[in-house]
Amino acid sequence: AWLRLAQMDIALDEPERALAGLQRLRADYPGSPVDAESWFWTARAQEQRGDLDAACDAFTRAVVDGRARGESQVVERAAVASMECAPGGLRFSLQVGAFSGRAAARDLAATLGEAGFEARVVPDGGLHKVRVGWFSTPDTARSLERRLRGRGYTVAVVAGES
Repeated sequence: AWLRLAQMDIALDEPERALAGLQRLRADYPGSPVDAESWFWTARAQEQRGDLDAACDAFTRAVVDGRARGESQVVERAAVASMECAPGGLRFSLQVGAFSGRAAARDLAATLGEAGFEARVVPDGGLHKVRVGWFSTPDTARSLERRLRGRGYTVAVVAGES
C-alpha cells in the first residue's frame, strides 16, 4: 500500500510526501519484496524534486537490489533511467530570477529555501542568477516548474551549470 500511495503522490506532484512514504515502507518492512521497486520510485520522486544526484543514487540502488532479487523488469527500467546520470552530461535547472546585485539574489534564494526549494545563486556575466534543481532533461523539470509557478514565481528552464 505504501508503494501505491507513493506512486499516487508522485502523480499529484507531491514528491516529499512520496519520499516519506517510501522511506517508511523500507523502515517498517526491511527486506521487503518491493524494496527494489521502492528505490525506483524514490528516484522518480527525487527527480521530481530536482535532485538529480539523489535520483541517480536511488536508480543505482534499484538496479543492485533488483538484480539481487531477480527482478528483471525493475532492473531494466532503473538501468534505462539511470543512463541520464552519466557524468559530464548536460543538466538543466529552473531559473527563478537574475539580479545585478548579489544581495537580492541571496534574498530570493533564502525565500525559496524557506518554502522548501533548494535554491542556489550562480554568478554569470555580471548577473546573479537564482536557480533551483538539477534535471537530466527539460521534461523532467516540468513538475517542479509547475509547483514554482503555482506559488507565483516566474520560471524558465535553462541549461544548467555542470
